[in-house]
Amino acid sequence: MSMTCTLCRVNETDLRRLRERPEQVFKFLYPESLPLETVRVPGLVGFIERLLGVTTQQVSATSASDEQIEDDDRLELDDWHGLHFLFTGTAWEGQEPACFLLCGGDEIGDEDVGPARALRPVQVSQFASFLAELSHEELARRYNPTRMTALEISPKAIWTRPAAPGESGFDYLCAAFEELRDFVTATADRGESLIVSVI
Repeated sequence: MSMTCTLCRVNETDLRRLRERPEQVFKFLYPESLPLETVRVPGLVGFIERLLGVTTQQVSATSASDEQIEDDDRLELDDWHGLHFLFTGTAWEGQEPACFLLCGGDEIGDEDVGPARALRPVQVSQFASFLAELSHEELARRYNPTRMTALEISPKAIWTRPAAPGESGFDYLCAAFEELRDFVTATADRGESLIVSVI
């Protein structure tokens, strides 16, 4: 099963609330995983739904987080492990701010589902500066399919397989890198924090 790295922008007020209620962090990061409940729609619409055997569902009110995240305040990366390798040259370690996808920051959240990490605005700015300094040429220099496969960088099957032009593992990483760079830069420009989770 593949894992995804999720990054969410969060303002100081919401971050403070999440620190006070760590059980809400998972619900904040992954609202699509919340349980649904069937609701009875009143009036004519409800009558037609019942007549047709259709039901309406919504997120259970008892499980919803007080904080809501907008779609443009969230980034999901499937290529996080390959990016971490390009940034640090390692599978799981590295120096800050290069390692911020996988480590660094303050742990926050419920350890039963895997703690997330909060990167404060100063750390987000450091990460943005680091990413801004990386060119595609530098990323290409760091790209090492043989070593990535040996280190079991996920998804390890793609690094050494033959690929059509524009569809190599490196091409996918470059596209993900640009998304990440733009997202982190915009977050730094807004002076906000990031919550990062790999699950």
